[in-house]
Parts: sequence; structure tokens; C-alpha cells
Amino acid sequence: KQKTAAGTARMMVEARLSKAPTVTQSWELRTTRNSRRPGTTTASGNYVAAKRKGVVDGIDYQHTGSVRFVQSEPVTQQLDHGNIVLLSNLGYSAFGEPLNCDCYSVAVRAAIDLSADKLVVVSPPDGDPFMETLTTNKTNNWLPVHEAERLLLGLGNISESSADSSVESEPQLWSEGGSWDGAVASGPSSALRSAHDDLDFDTWYELGLPMPLLAACMVCKSGVKRAHVINASIDGGLLLELYSTDGVGYMITSDHYEGIRAATAQDVSRIHALLQPMVEKGVIVERSHETIAAEIGHFTVLERDNMLLACAHVRSLGKSENSGLMVSELSAFCVHPDYRGSGKGDALLQYVEEKERAKASEAEARVMVLMTTRTADWFMQRGFKGDGAAFQSDVLPSARREEVDRRRNSQLYYKIL
Repeated sequence: KQKTAAGTARMMVEARLSKAPTVTQSWELRTTRNSRRPGTTTASGNYVAAKRKGVVDGIDYQHTGSVRFVQSEPVTQQLDHGNIVLLSNLGYSAFGEPLNCDCYSVAVRAAIDLSADKLVVVSPPDGDPFMETLTTNKTNNWLPVHEAERLLLGLGNISESSADSSVESEPQLWSEGGSWDGAVASGPSSALRSAHDDLDFDTWYELGLPMPLLAACMVCKSGVKRAHVINASIDGGLLLELYSTDGVGYMITSDHYEGIRAATAQDVSRIHALLQPMVEKGVIVERSHETIAAEIGHFTVLERDNMLLACAHVRSLGKSENSGLMVSELSAFCVHPDYRGSGKGDALLQYVEEKERAKASEAEARVMVLMTTRTADWFMQRGFKGDGAAFQSDVLPSARREEVDRRRNSQLYYKIL
């Protein structure tokens, strides 16, 4: 029955991928040369090596198998020829017998053995606790792998109380590099100790762990940079996930995806492009490419997947003669229009504030100032106080006060750090 089901599923996928463009579509593409050929060419074979699961706790699993490895070289050759390789749940033993393997085991082993950049997992359309849990988090649709591991522990029946006494404060399901560390193996199933090595996902079902999340975490801990989990009910979900900035699913990542860092020379053009719409509206003062390049050391940026989402410019103005406080000026604070209201501005502001606060001391307090004509409300809601026209403010050092363009009539706001 399993072989029949696997063959039927493969046949249906091959049929879908064989659909060629219509004649009208070929005309639109200015070619009829390939209109009679299949849309794509597929390849399948005995690429998955497996072994019998054997007898476990007195139960003979007969033709059930555990994935040993995926033959990366012949698969890569097919991919280099432009073919789509189809891997089913069937693996083949060294004795030439077909074995029924778990599809998640095949996918994980293929991603690892092929050194894939990504693994994409389609989750059930409903009833998936992983998707239901993440749906409640409206601000993030991605997780670092260590946070995803914590989520796994919470979703399953694993608890620190059921774990080994050697478990540390940050429990892990497996050690770095992919080998099972045995930390929680003393829990519900002793078979877990070999679960990762054999990629036998059946043993994980006892813990109630969601397979899409488990597969995503496992590949990210084994060298794959990212894994995507997409709900099957989303029409066009795969294209939307891969070809839009935010996607429609959830991503587990082992590399840098989103974060705040100091700007570099490579960011000059992107900072200029981010600021330009605000410059055109008269909200912030224009800065040329040359000016940004010269002051790049004062910029901090927030980026996601190499896309600049926000930037801020902070520089020290020295001590104010009137207040006696060391003054840091915040300027060129800008968030990409698509991400306003998503907390990116708050994250960046908190970061630069903490950075400047670290420079303060008990003997020498520090104040952050900014000059604005239209964004006062946003900053006042975050603790800044008004001090009237900037060119008249005693909070500024006199040298900076003389540089203020009176025609803009920018208002000064400050915050004691």
C-alpha cells in the first residue's frame, strides 16, 4: 500500500510539472519552439539510502525504514542539467528492498546532504500548534534557531523537570552540529538518543512535537542557513514566501537576518535612498552622498535580509556651557514607510539611547537632543521634552546653536540619559 501511495503521489506531481505553456502563452513569449515539450523535466530514482527500523520494544516494524543518507552527487548532476528531482518517502536498503520512510526524514537529510541554502516545509492547513502559536505574534514572522528550540520545548511534552539533571538553563534538543546530546533523553522515550542520527522522526511523535518546526530546527542546527514553514491553505504561498520581503510564512534562521549595527561605507547609497523621501517632504535636512560618506561613522542602521529598514545619526556635541551636560545630537532618524508602526523605530531609538547612556557617568550626565519640525509627537511619547526654538535653546552648546538654520525654525527636544 505504501509503495502504491508513493507511486501515485509521484505520478500526480509529475503530471502537474509536465503541463506545458498554451499556444497563446508561447506567442506572448515570442517562441513556439518548446510549446510541445513538458513544462519541466523531472527525475526520480533510488537516491535515498535507508535501513530497516527493525524490532523496537518487541514490535517488528517490517518494511519501515530509517533514512541513512541521500546520494548528493547524482542528485546534483540532475539539478545541473535543469531537472527537478523528486524524492518520495521510499528509501532503498543495501539489500535492494524498498522501505517506507518518514517524509520529514527524507527532506531533512536531503537538505543537509545537499548543503542546501534553504528548506521549505508546507505545514497542515489547520490544527498545527506551531502555526497557531506563531500567529499570535504579530510583529515577528521569523525566529533565530535558539528561540525556535525553546518554542519546541514549550509545544511538546518536554519540560525541564522531566529532563536530565545536567540540563542547563538554556535547554537544547541537540548539540551544535546536529548530534543528539542526550540532555532530555531520559524523558518520555529512551529511543530519542538515536533519533537524530537515524533521522527516525517516528520517535518524536511521542513528544507531540510539530514536525515542520522540528525539521526546520534540525536543518538549521546542521548547516542549512534558513528554513521556511508555509501554511498549505495559502494560495501561492511558496511564491509569496520566497519572492516578497516579509513572506507569508515563518522562517527559522541560523544566520544574521535582522539586526542593528554600525553603518559601513557600503550603506551610503542605501541610507541616502532611505532619507530622500523625507527630504523631499521637508521633514529632515538633505544630506548628499558625500556628506553621508564623510559622516558614516556616526550612522547606525537596522536591516533585514540586506534591506535597510531604518537609520539614525548620532554625534557628540561636547558640553553645554549652560546646563553643564554632555550633549549627543540625534538626527536623520528615519524608518522605511512599509515598516512604520511595527516597532522598528522604537528598537533603533532604544539602541542608540543605550549606546549613548553607556558613555555617561555619575560625575558627567549626558543628554540626547534632536531638532524637528514635524515629528515632535512621536519623540515626546518616548520621553523627550520640548525646549522651544533650537537656535535659542540653552541646552545646545553655543557653537552648535550658531549653526542652526533659523529659517527652518526647528524645535529642540531633549532627553536626559
